[in-house]
Amino acid sequence: MKINWQQIVHGDNLIMKQPKAVFPNRLGWVKDNPKIGAVIAFQSQTDFALGKFSFDYIVAAKKAGQLDAAYVLLLRNENGRPQFVNACAVEQMEIMLRDEVLHEGAYGQFWWLRASLTGPEPMPWGDAM
Repeated sequence: MKINWQQIVHGDNLIMKQPKAVFPNRLGWVKDNPKIGAVIAFQSQTDFALGKFSFDYIVAAKKAGQLDAAYVLLLRNENGRPQFVNACAVEQMEIMLRDEVLHEGAYGQFWWLRASLTGPEPMPWGDAM
């Protein structure tokens, strides 16, 4: 399933919530299709912190059939408005995270992601858009 997240974000068709359990990430879904969801990481300096609990939560929702499609969505805050940076289906993200270092932080374990969603070597990320 191909989703144009850039169009969804820029068209104000993204609903975002920030439950305490996934802080500092957010959960989101497409306004006219709540079965397409995402865990959202906003840019912090140059990179994005993806919480392990947040990621596990969206993966579990997809596997349980609560979502038809699930993504990791990277956004940046531009003058109070979210701006699309990148997106990746959770299935591809699971593969990429296998070799990434899991860090401990004030809000639990997390991974640092780059806007390109790749490490030093190119990694596959499929049809995220």
